Amino acid sequence: MAVSTELSPFRPGTGRRPPYLAGRAGEQSLFRSHFDALRRGETAPAEILLYGPRGNGKTALLAWVEREAESDDGLDAHWLVGSDIPAPGDFVARLGLGSWLRKIAPESVSIAGVGVSLRGGEDRPLLLAEALEARAKAKPLLILLDEAHTLKPEVGQWLLNAAQTAGRRAPFLLVLAGTPDLRARLSEMGASFWNRATKLPVGRLDGAAAGEAIRRPLAEDGIGVEEEALARMVGESHGYPFFVQLWGRAAWRRARRSPGGERTVTTAVVEEAAGEFEAERNDYYIDRFDE
Repeated sequence: MAVSTELSPFRPGTGRRPPYLAGRAGEQSLFRSHFDALRRGETAPAEILLYGPRGNGKTALLAWVEREAESDDGLDAHWLVGSDIPAPGDFVARLGLGSWLRKIAPESVSIAGVGVSLRGGEDRPLLLAEALEARAKAKPLLILLDEAHTLKPEVGQWLLNAAQTAGRRAPFLLVLAGTPDLRARLSEMGASFWNRATKLPVGRLDGAAAGEAIRRPLAEDGIGVEEEALARMVGESHGYPFFVQLWGRAAWRRARRSPGGERTVTTAVVEEAAGEFEAERNDYYIDRFDE
């Protein structure tokens, strides 16, 4: 019998990898094929672009990618967020590329304390590409850039063009994730590579996947679910991953407090949990409307 946990296995809105990543088998297979190429020392087939509305599980998918990559010591994975890179030097510092740049062109970089600044102008993307290439050849490199639509245009152009050059020469993969306007933002940055990138729209789950996303975590905590109850949760979530997680958490909480100790999500339990689900769903609608 499974041991009950104190924390819910459902974590809507946290961006953490869910206990069961449902409905993303195609995306997972694609990433694994890219990982295989990198481990062999080959260049990645193409950069990968994930885009979709908030709450569809882009960050959760990235969390899976990071964990999968790090499960093999042959890959070096780094997670960055677009807003964390206000200037080129911040990217250099976060990835520890200062030492690589100094080897390539000592006069191009200066480091004071924890800050990094780059000298020069038009040659900076090429210098960064050479540093990325050298590092990736030492150990295959994977960069996951979440919230990529928040990159400043001048930083994005510099970074993405350098990454494209490095990706043609070394086992290096750049993965960008962002909201639906990411593609337009990349065009504004003058980064032409995205036209050739593998584009993966991250959308809603089908009914079967949404059901498994609720059923499996409950089962792992020793909680069963009636088919009728599950059908209601799946139907009212509309396959939207954030709402699936909301329903799962609300039902999990009610099932754990069941006075009879049945530890089963029945239609009665779902009815009791509906108020919590609806309140959190409505708050989410308000947040998105304000945004």
